[in-house]
Amino acid sequence: MMTTKIETISTLRLYGEAINETHWAVWRDMGTNPILMKTLGVTWDDPIALEKFTKNIMFWEEDEIGLWMFFSKENNQFIGQCGLRPIKLENRTETELSYAVVPQFWRQGFASEMAIEALNVGINHLNLRSIIAFTLPTNYPSIRTMQRLGFVYEKNIIHESLEHVLHRRKS
Repeated sequence: MMTTKIETISTLRLYGEAINETHWAVWRDMGTNPILMKTLGVTWDDPIALEKFTKNIMFWEEDEIGLWMFFSKENNQFIGQCGLRPIKLENRTETELSYAVVPQFWRQGFASEMAIEALNVGINHLNLRSIIAFTLPTNYPSIRTMQRLGFVYEKNIIHESLEHVLHRRKS
């Protein structure tokens, strides 16, 4: 995918920066937070967090898309991550919308706010016609967020040895 990288984005309350080496501390804190990681069905120790961090930085370098780390415009506090990234599922490369919010900021609309801007980039800048999102079947808040964003349930999948519900948004 060749395009001009959009390394910074902004919403009403947040600004996002393409994930880079300066974000390690907040990534590690997020990735080792047991409450947040329970919603993903996994736990990370430092080596796994570093592996995931490095992989997400490489998406920007190789595919010119990836995650943005979002911070409050009001006080620069880290809120969460959201973005678009390539993922191989069932022998096919898809574009995934990924988002995670630090638990202290749950239920304040941040996941939707970040995702709306990421989808805007995907649809209007990258001309993506299909974007997927998936989560554990028990992560009802994330499922509701996907539905509000126009994603429609497609099927159950196995991802990282766990069952997930896959939703798709077509434009």
